[in-house]
Amino acid sequence: MSLNPRPTTKIALVVDDEPSVRYYHSYILKRVGFHCEAAANGEEALQKLDHVAIDLAVVDIMMPKLNGLDLIRKIRSRPGQARLPILVISNEPAAGEIAAISGPIGFAKKPLSPDQVIAEVRRLMSEG
Repeated sequence: MSLNPRPTTKIALVVDDEPSVRYYHSYILKRVGFHCEAAANGEEALQKLDHVAIDLAVVDIMMPKLNGLDLIRKIRSRPGQARLPILVISNEPAAGEIAAISGPIGFAKKPLSPDQVIAEVRRLMSEG
């Protein structure tokens, strides 16, 4: 993992109800060149998606107001966002539900390492 951020036009939306987790995931993504936007829940994420051109979403499953799976379903139903690469990060096993969702999607189980996140993000970005 490079310690120097590289300039980029890629924007990641990090969605998690825990501020420290949002910070950690943003830190990892910034180290590989993403600019990061953050949202504390699914409703806030949808508002951001209305106003910012997002290239990747990193989504927690368990959140208040609108959980991660419902958020992903809403993203997939939006024109222009159906193929948005989405990395699901959770300590809850949801592989079956995630596998049923179309489009570029990945899953990483907590606790995770920066290398695990980076590898999955690179795979997703090459699919999108």
